[in-house]
Amino acid sequence: MRILVTGMSGTGKSALMSEFASRGYFTVDIDEPTLGLTYPRARGEVGWNVHAVRDLLSQTTASPLFCAGCSDEQAELYNEFDYIVLLSAPQDTLRQRLASRVGNNYGKSPEQLAAVLRYVETVEPLLRRRADLEVVTTIEVACVADIILQRVAERTTLIRNSSESAASG
Repeated sequence: MRILVTGMSGTGKSALMSEFASRGYFTVDIDEPTLGLTYPRARGEVGWNVHAVRDLLSQTTASPLFCAGCSDEQAELYNEFDYIVLLSAPQDTLRQRLASRVGNNYGKSPEQLAAVLRYVETVEPLLRRRADLEVVTTIEVACVADIILQRVAERTTLIRNSSESAASG
């Protein structure tokens, strides 16, 4: 099963991927520039190389596979994922997280922070419409991971039961 974890900067995608990795799951931070899955955009943002991401998804057999990121191009890849999770957080939480984050400077400048807060109003509603699950990340990251793993397990069971019913019917 391939799961996309998406959301605005500061919602906890990277922290969640670290949590999943610490539990032994295979994770990919699509937005990580060193992986070669993105290209640079203005103002420190990145776009996804759709062909590179599609190749990664087709060649990876790990299941579940947790991918994280957020880009305009993800809409072209929605059909490649079995489950889509939206992480969200109140704007005050995003401001605090972006100001204090380490290892990623995106969102620290006033212009980038304004862009993130604008995207919460304009982009997040579009992501919400396509998401199978939304988790507000004001709880501990381990709890966020537990919620997602439970829902993914439920989905997997539903798919398996549906397939078995079709085969026996």
